[in-house]
Amino acid sequence: MVSRYSAPSAICTQTLKGTVSCGCIVDTLHSKSLPEDLSRRIASFLVVKNVNFEEIAVTCASSDRGDFPLSSVLESESNTWWISGEGTMRFRGEEYLQFRLSPDGRTRRVSFFGLSLPPMPHGPLSVRHFRLDWSLDGDTWIKGGKEHTLETIDMEGMQAFELSPAIDAACVRLVCFQNVVWAERFHYSNCASEPALTGFDCVGLYHVRMK
Repeated sequence: MVSRYSAPSAICTQTLKGTVSCGCIVDTLHSKSLPEDLSRRIASFLVVKNVNFEEIAVTCASSDRGDFPLSSVLESESNTWWISGEGTMRFRGEEYLQFRLSPDGRTRRVSFFGLSLPPMPHGPLSVRHFRLDWSLDGDTWIKGGKEHTLETIDMEGMQAFELSPAIDAACVRLVCFQNVVWAERFHYSNCASEPALTGFDCVGLYHVRMK
């Protein structure tokens, strides 16, 4: 939500989810005889900026096969990728990449999430089902609900997902549940107890984008 303060000199800002608009805060405090500059200073603690992709960093992964540095998922080279460790995705798992959204750890808003993957038949390890979790401090995590549990499709290029509601966080985790091979195998056989597929027990992707 973009909030506009009614005063001509005001700057349009957005506030954290679950709070009132910046303009409402300033108006209320100013009506209680607080100076306008102090009212704006108080309101600034509830203001959240949109994420700047250039400030995002990959901080860790649950596992890594080690083909390329983790930072490659934020680059644009078509010949780099991330793949989880072997044996981490037998039918279903929870392998993740963790991202810091700003250098100083401040909260940012993420409204769109993008993934690029190699399509079949070249991408049997590509993530099919995933969830977005988030944290305000990097320690306590909020597990994404059904609105933030998503599914990729078999296509080239960047797949963009609009997040509704948007995520306000300092850190985000991309949690991968299944790769393409296991998702399709379960869909057609409806059997999770089949033996592991040799060489297909991990999950991966090319690149990640946030906006």
